Amino acid sequence: MTIAQALKLKNKKVALLHTLWDRLNKNNSVLEGNRRSYDPVELMATIEAEIDALTDLKTRIHNASAPVRREIFLMSELKNKALKLKFLNTSEGPVHDKYDGTVTRRIAILPVEQIDSLTEATQQEIESLQEVLDKFNYSTQI
Repeated sequence: MTIAQALKLKNKKVALLHTLWDRLNKNNSVLEGNRRSYDPVELMATIEAEIDALTDLKTRIHNASAPVRREIFLMSELKNKALKLKFLNTSEGPVHDKYDGTVTRRIAILPVEQIDSLTEATQQEIESLQEVLDKFNYSTQI
């Protein structure tokens, strides 16, 4: 199995665990006399088995991805940077105080044009890293 296939399987296992926990939550405590759709004891056993399988799969993915771990961490940080840049306040100009009517000015050190340029460059770097990771994930067996 390639890392790409393992990542898809991991996502399926995470979704399955979410569903199992939801079923357990809905069926563990019911009003007396009501029917349970699922047996909580069986669900808990299935959850435990899925947790073990998911942990093993994540460990295999983690170990196999050692050669590109820096790229993985860098991409995560660049995505965070892009998000922070998106919400960076770049407003400039007069600000009127709504209580006393005073006027002050906002001054941005990094103007919107520079932030847009930084954001675009960051997005391009993310895309380049994603290509490297995609090639690695599709060609590396675990």
